[in-house]
Amino acid sequence: MKKEKRSSPDAPAARGGWSRYRTIVISVGLFLVFDLGVLILNFTLSSQIEADAVAVNLAGRQRMLSQRTVKTLLLTQDAWRNELDTKPPLEELKLTVLLFDSTLHAFDRGGQVTGADGKPAMLAAAQPGSGREAVTQGLALWVPYKQLIDTAILEDGLDGVALGQAVDYGRANNLALLKLMNDLTVALEKGAAARAEDLRLIQVGGISLALINFVIILFHFIRKLGESDRHIEAARRETVEILDTVNEGLFLLGPDGRIGGQLSASLPRILRRAVKPGDDFFALLKDMVSESTLRTARGYVELLFAGRVKENLVGDLNPLNRLEIQVESATGSGRETRYLDFQINRVLADGMISHLLVTVSDITDMVQLQEALEAAKHRAGSEVGLLMSALSVHPAELAGFLHKTEAELLRINEQLKQKHAGPVQHQQTVQGVFRSIHAIKGEAAALGLESVELLAHDFEQTLSTLRERNSIAGDDMLSLPVHLNRLFEHLSLMKGIVDRVAGLQGAMVGAGQPGDAGESLARDLQKLADRIAQVQQKHVRVEAELGEFARLPEAARSVLKDVAIQLVRNAVYHGIEPPNDRVHAAKPEHGSIRVALHPSGTGMFEFIVRDDGRGLQPQRIREALIASGRYRLEDVSALDERTVVMKIFEPGFSTASGDADRDAGRGVGLDVVKERLAGLRAQLKVATQPGRFTEFRIQLAA
Repeated sequence: MKKEKRSSPDAPAARGGWSRYRTIVISVGLFLVFDLGVLILNFTLSSQIEADAVAVNLAGRQRMLSQRTVKTLLLTQDAWRNELDTKPPLEELKLTVLLFDSTLHAFDRGGQVTGADGKPAMLAAAQPGSGREAVTQGLALWVPYKQLIDTAILEDGLDGVALGQAVDYGRANNLALLKLMNDLTVALEKGAAARAEDLRLIQVGGISLALINFVIILFHFIRKLGESDRHIEAARRETVEILDTVNEGLFLLGPDGRIGGQLSASLPRILRRAVKPGDDFFALLKDMVSESTLRTARGYVELLFAGRVKENLVGDLNPLNRLEIQVESATGSGRETRYLDFQINRVLADGMISHLLVTVSDITDMVQLQEALEAAKHRAGSEVGLLMSALSVHPAELAGFLHKTEAELLRINEQLKQKHAGPVQHQQTVQGVFRSIHAIKGEAAALGLESVELLAHDFEQTLSTLRERNSIAGDDMLSLPVHLNRLFEHLSLMKGIVDRVAGLQGAMVGAGQPGDAGESLARDLQKLADRIAQVQQKHVRVEAELGEFARLPEAARSVLKDVAIQLVRNAVYHGIEPPNDRVHAAKPEHGSIRVALHPSGTGMFEFIVRDDGRGLQPQRIREALIASGRYRLEDVSALDERTVVMKIFEPGFSTASGDADRDAGRGVGLDVVKERLAGLRAQLKVATQPGRFTEFRIQLAA
């Protein structure tokens, strides 16, 4: 029983593919064969024609050299007879004879000679019918001629008799030799012309065959192209139907950054602008994104086209994911914020990246829902954080801080409401607000109210930017009420939480007693020092002697609290060294900051803040003054050390290196100290020893 032989399912398709393209493949193969044959013949004949050109040129030179030989013989004989210098014509004679002799023998046997340009040239031996006879006869005349010339030229002069014989021979055979060289040139030219004609015939024949073959290919290609066009048109109609139906914006992006020939009908609606095939994709993005995002998007697209990394590994780098844009509203009533998502995927053709498929979706509703959920979550987290902060601070201290801060913010609000005459007044307002916000931030940090501290720090960032400008306009001040309102809202929220937990706070063990004002300040200062020391990787102890603090009036206590916060902050950040540096300086690892208040006479008190850190270094202060750009080198050099040290109280001065952070670098802390003490009419003295200590002594009336 015979078994049925089953062919592979791919075999018919393979045979059909060969049958479909057989005519084109054969035609292209014949075209290549014709072209290759013509190219080989063309190269061969061209090489021969090039060699013929060299031979014709050298044959022409032989005619000239035959005449020069006679001429130089006559010149040499004349110089010899008249007892003149025979060296110049003799040297020319030797060179002429050498060139003529070597070239004639090369025409006879083939070989290398000196060309007309002085470079070596190869000559093939002359063939019968192409100058062979002229070369043979020329040698018959030339050999005796050369022997006579060689005999006439002696090592130490000339043989007059032999020279005369050579001249006579040259006169007798000059015309015959010239004619033979002429015949050689003509014969070579005829051979070159014949080969050029052969080359033309070959080229014409090859081109004719190629044209016939091309017509065959073109006819077959046009027929196949018609079939392909019908298939393509059917596929195009299907694609258009799909693109007109989908809700997403779809288009292909080419390597040149331009949108492909087809795009979905939804794309202009999503982008809220006209889009057509061939538009520059990045030009469309330019009005929608920042310059940095545009550069990143261009780099991301180039990375996808490069193909060096896997697509799924770089998806998170897409800068157009969740893109926020400002567009005209659908109702035409103004501009609105929309969120778009651009998903970009590679399109492969024959294993190579040909395009990128870009899918644009309007995700505004989804983003707004996420933001609403995040806002609710943030509010809940903020309230929990505020609750924990409120529970960690004594109610009396917290209430005092809230009352004082609210009053200060109201004062700032009144300042911002005032109409200022110009940039100078704006600059003064910014400087005053800066001091107030910095003091609020310091007290919040001392109480551990991080949320208030961070809001004040953000406010400082904006104020710092304004303060660095040479001129401040009214429009520049518009951002300040926004920060102020945030602080008001936050304080209002804190007050509500404080009111709700007041009963709980009072019931907690040990929380009902506010304690001594001095003890409260000492705890706050140690808490502040611990937080900054942890960030700076230092160890610090605050030693407080504040038993007399409660005897001061409320206004004096408030000012000294602000001053103590700023000085302790500076001591930890700038003064106290890292543990390793302290050990090398024979100091204990833990830095010490002493804060003390003592009576110093009738109705007078002395407030002291002293640290055992690196001390104030006048040279470092000088360098910071010069680096600030406000002082010249010669001005700073002229100042004595005491004056240099007191420059630390100038607004904007800081020795902190690098960018400012929440604890230092603004140059406002000691400015706050100076401004607060001026309100008390207190006297401030500074003592320091580099590497040992810094001490601030403040004399004030009770």
